[in-house]
Amino acid sequence: MKGITLSTEPFSVSWALHMEEIWATVIHDIYGSTQLNLNYAITCKYGVVPDGQFGYYHLADYFALVEVLDKETDKPAKYGDWGEPVITTFSREAMPLVRFRSNDRVRLLSPRPCACGRETALWEVGTISRYDDMIKIKATNVWPQTVDEAVFSFKDIEEYNGRVFIT
Repeated sequence: MKGITLSTEPFSVSWALHMEEIWATVIHDIYGSTQLNLNYAITCKYGVVPDGQFGYYHLADYFALVEVLDKETDKPAKYGDWGEPVITTFSREAMPLVRFRSNDRVRLLSPRPCACGRETALWEVGTISRYDDMIKIKATNVWPQTVDEAVFSFKDIEEYNGRVFIT
């Protein structure tokens, strides 16, 4: 097997490394949207955890204009900050989408040369989630991926099911 490709669910570094070890192959990830009928971000040949840390999504900016906006201000997000991808398609002729709000949450990274040779706009792999995934528990914001990171940090755990009870 040359690789396994995921489709944009949040995961931890420890989980991805464990899966690469179990399957003895590189894990890749793609990001796209059914509304846009396209995938416009993908990891390169080095996968989701090159060098044991989160890698990058390379954006296919020839398919779409992808802006990352601060969810609170609607201004462009700064490098290193979280924001919402807002997409304008180039490839849809009959029904183009202009500034489609995804409600996804991504971490925008500054462009930098990758070991694969590309230098594109980047998002952090493994951390994409939905703004509506967050739940409040007694005035505390809880993101499911934070719980996943804690649970999957134990190497013997491959799957779990959790419930929240508020008393």
